[in-house]
Amino acid sequence: MAWRATVVGLVVAVSASAQTPTPVAADSMSTLRGVYTGDQAKRGKEAYLTYCRSCHLPSTGDTFAKRWAGKTILDLFTYIYETMPDNNPRSVSESDDADIIGYLLQVTGMPAGSRELPVVPDSLKAIRIEMKKEGPPHTGAPRMK
Repeated sequence: MAWRATVVGLVVAVSASAQTPTPVAADSMSTLRGVYTGDQAKRGKEAYLTYCRSCHLPSTGDTFAKRWAGKTILDLFTYIYETMPDNNPRSVSESDDADIIGYLLQVTGMPAGSRELPVVPDSLKAIRIEMKKEGPPHTGAPRMK
């Protein structure tokens, strides 16, 4: 019976951490400033195909924005590490987790940078997830040159 309470407590804690954004440091960075490298995203795609693809497509676009905009990379990192894959949580290494996040940022349209996304919690907590702002909708009127 004690193991059930432990499992329920872990599920509640993981659910709460996925719902409650981690406070962002005052000197935070944004995902719009290139927080991963192209090489890291490439490795992340391979890791994604190995660990994630059998269950789902990557969360991108509006789906990604609704769930993660305003949170930190630490929130996303923790969520993936603690809950994925469904059949074997915590089986993906922290470095693969960071690479997968690099891939998710790339397919969501975030720019690559010159430094890899780290696996250090304090560094991940300082990176907030921001989405590109869409320009005004095109009205069909011709543009002036």
